[in-house]
Amino acid sequence: MALLVVVWSVLIGLVAHPVSAAPVGVPVGGAAGTVVAWGNTAGGHATVPPGLSDVSAVAAGDAHTVALRSDGTVVAWGWDFYGQATVPAGLTGAVAVAAGGSHTLALRSDGTVLAWGDNSYGQTTLPAGLTGITAIAAGTTHSAAVRSDGTVVAWGSNLAGETTVPAGLTDVVAVAAGGLHTVALRSDGTVVAWGFSAQGRTSVPAGLTDVTAIAAAGDSQHTLALRADGTVVAWGVDDYGQATVPAGLDGITAIAAGRFQSVALRADGTVVAWGDNRWGQATVPAGLSGVTAIAAGRVHVVALRRQSPVLTASTPPATGTAGVVYAGYAFAATGTPAPTFTVDTGALPAGLALSPAGLLSGTPTTAGVATFTVRAGNGIGSPAVSAPVTITVAPAPVTSPPVTGPAPFSPPATPPTGDGTLVVTGTTGVATTTAAAGTTTVLRADGYAPATTVTFVAYSTPTVLGTATADHAGTATLPAVVPVTLAVGTHTLVAFGTAPDGSSRATTATITVTPAELADTGADLDALPVGLVLLLAGSAALVLTRGRSATA
Repeated sequence: MALLVVVWSVLIGLVAHPVSAAPVGVPVGGAAGTVVAWGNTAGGHATVPPGLSDVSAVAAGDAHTVALRSDGTVVAWGWDFYGQATVPAGLTGAVAVAAGGSHTLALRSDGTVLAWGDNSYGQTTLPAGLTGITAIAAGTTHSAAVRSDGTVVAWGSNLAGETTVPAGLTDVVAVAAGGLHTVALRSDGTVVAWGFSAQGRTSVPAGLTDVTAIAAAGDSQHTLALRADGTVVAWGVDDYGQATVPAGLDGITAIAAGRFQSVALRADGTVVAWGDNRWGQATVPAGLSGVTAIAAGRVHVVALRRQSPVLTASTPPATGTAGVVYAGYAFAATGTPAPTFTVDTGALPAGLALSPAGLLSGTPTTAGVATFTVRAGNGIGSPAVSAPVTITVAPAPVTSPPVTGPAPFSPPATPPTGDGTLVVTGTTGVATTTAAAGTTTVLRADGYAPATTVTFVAYSTPTVLGTATADHAGTATLPAVVPVTLAVGTHTLVAFGTAPDGSSRATTATITVTPAELADTGADLDALPVGLVLLLAGSAALVLTRGRSATA
């Protein structure tokens, strides 16, 4: 008895980590979220690191807090005198955490355990060959673990028999560690406790069954048990009412026991706390909801919550054009887990779509005005709904086809049979059937649609002589020079065009090409060289002289 008095005096002011039991191999926690803490903040243990998110489980020690992230890494903060808040470098693959008085445990996915912090009682010295572990707990100065075969291992302080596991204890699925006592939950829903038994700390209520979770606290020790029907049972020290469960409390899914306070999580994500409130640890923050896991330390409480959505971007471009890719817009909202976006009321413009991630994109297909609202929901609290959004889609722009001229006329290789006679005249207007190469003739063709183009071609080798526009009477007239390249002989002239009825029309004529005429050069005799003039004069004088001699 004297020994127990000494032990109690040494432990006054210390607290064991309260651990809610979890199913085999599953950490205490819920869907990844953010952390909220309240109560005494003197050691920084209730001051959550800025930006901490994606947390899947939490644990609270004497004056430090531990968070397990969904990627298997661990974050700790608060009092660090023994290094309990200094996470070992490179720690990954963690699936559960536990916080003791001044030490911390982490369970890895391979079934091994890592411990750090205070080791005054060997609480961080792991038993040799400790493998196959499925659950862990950390008390004030001792630690406990459940093996995959349902047996329990405990180490560290054994001042009151807290690490002396009852012989034959099997089928255990979870453990909780107090200051000087340990509690085990068996697969059949019954509870076993051992260690310091004063004031009923280890006196499990008779007939207690259907238990799904347990929690234990150090110092003025008490124990909590959660039953399958959502009710809570408590026993042990009750100095501040911590073991007096509020009347009518039900619908509970998780529990946590602090030094002199108790905490329960309801199925609706709200939290209830009772017991000591000298540091505000039993005053739950107003409006706290979406909680998935809880932990209680000496004088502080920690909650893991999923956050309901809050829209942060909901004003997409207000205009678009049919047939033109929409500028696109990303709706955004905070919330844990990440919200999913849907159209709440109204309808998007035809051709646009909203992805679950909030991306509005597509190509509008119809001109008009569309008004709608967007909902961001994640199953926590009420979804966030945007103000009405209106997008006006303008008609598709009218585009005219490019203006192109008529395709260049390409005469056939041989002249066609004419539909009429092509008249050829000289410059005097007299009809002719001959023309010298290089001379100008006038070609006249009748019977064409007014204002249409008529093309005149000379054969044998088709040579385009030119084009003319038919006048209002359908006559096309073209002054044309007979090409000097045309061989001397008979050729066919053809006028190609369009008849008044829209059909093709060709008129023909036969012409004989004669050699080119000698052209008058128009040379100026005054410009002849002087020698040539004298030569001509001399020749004339000689002729005259010979004539006189003959007559003499």
